Amino acid sequence: AIPSVDQVVLATSNKPENKKLIDIAVKNNIAVYIGSHHNVLDRYYQASKKYPGDFIVRVTGDNPFMDPDYAEQTIQRIVASNSHLCSIKNLPLGVAVEVFSFRALQQAYMFSSKVHEFEHVSPFIKQHKSSYRIDQFSISYENPFDSLRLTVDTEEDYKFACCIYENLGTNNMFLTGEIITFLQKNPHLIDINSHIYQRKMTEANV
Repeated sequence: AIPSVDQVVLATSNKPENKKLIDIAVKNNIAVYIGSHHNVLDRYYQASKKYPGDFIVRVTGDNPFMDPDYAEQTIQRIVASNSHLCSIKNLPLGVAVEVFSFRALQQAYMFSSKVHEFEHVSPFIKQHKSSYRIDQFSISYENPFDSLRLTVDTEEDYKFACCIYENLGTNNMFLTGEIITFLQKNPHLIDINSHIYQRKMTEANV
């Protein structure tokens, strides 16, 4: 779905409930790395050593509405700018990906020391802007919903996601514009999860 991605890796944890995901990945010939549940940074780094590449595209399991077109734009941008980390900053929560270099990930692995740095993978890089080239750029697109959440962190998020999939199709990968068009016709659905507080990067889930 993302043209510039050479290999997809499911980097999951050793918790029993992840066995179904692992089985699906294996059945579809997707590479799997099983690592720590709480130390996601270690999981990413170890997976990147086992399946090496110059850049890592971070797509999290709680973001089922990742847009492959915007992901491709982000990859092209980081390669062209030779940045250490790149992301689109004005997309709805849950749509964008984060792309970072293996070198930056390696240094984050070596020097991170705080709980939130282990959980969220890239905070060390973003908190040391003088040491890394960080490119967080904006794009032009239409979105009339400032509080649009397309991530699944809470029960309300899940209910909202189900509404989208039930109407747009469970077997399709649809783009952000299609979701926004659907919501423009059904604006009341935004209220399902628009009130949810989003944890900051420095807040760990302990």
